[in-house]
Amino acid sequence: MYFFNARAEGDLNKENDPAYPGPQGIVDKPSFRKPIRSQRCLVPASCFLEGTTAKGLSEPFCVWLMDRHLFAFAGIYDTWKDPTTGASLNSFAIVTTSPNKLLQEVPHHRMPVILTREDEQRWMDSTLSLAEVTSMLRQYPDDVMNAYPVTPEVKTSTGPGILNSVGEPIRPVVTYDVGAHPRRAPRNGNVTWSGNS
Repeated sequence: MYFFNARAEGDLNKENDPAYPGPQGIVDKPSFRKPIRSQRCLVPASCFLEGTTAKGLSEPFCVWLMDRHLFAFAGIYDTWKDPTTGASLNSFAIVTTSPNKLLQEVPHHRMPVILTREDEQRWMDSTLSLAEVTSMLRQYPDDVMNAYPVTPEVKTSTGPGILNSVGEPIRPVVTYDVGAHPRRAPRNGNVTWSGNS
């Protein structure tokens, strides 16, 4: 199994402009033209790693969603058959887009397309038009995301604690005691609840 990145904009938006308003060029890329139309998949995750644009995974961050523990990336897949040996090579790609505000704070110039719960089902619908498919290739809302630094050992290790924080999160985490306070929090703050619910 091989993994590739698939830019939603294809060869367009080479500057990775977060406000890019143009077409999604992935539909015209030879490698992705068929998969984006008929070979879409969900790539499940509970978080993802992203390095800074300058240092890559030598300066890594673990990115997670505050509004759900499990989520899915927009994926596409394909199988290539070697004409000489007949062996099949399975591959998949996570579709990426320009960064939202949180990923810009990392800073990183790309981010994976994270699907909303509603769009997860739509992404797998083979009857959708191409316009409906590409409408889902957008940034996930940054106000329900956060990231914290992790050890560069994530490049070579998968051992216990490898995703433990080695510093403060990019955005502050706010804890409220719901036994004494209403469940309200700043729009851009992370919230953990304690006390009786």
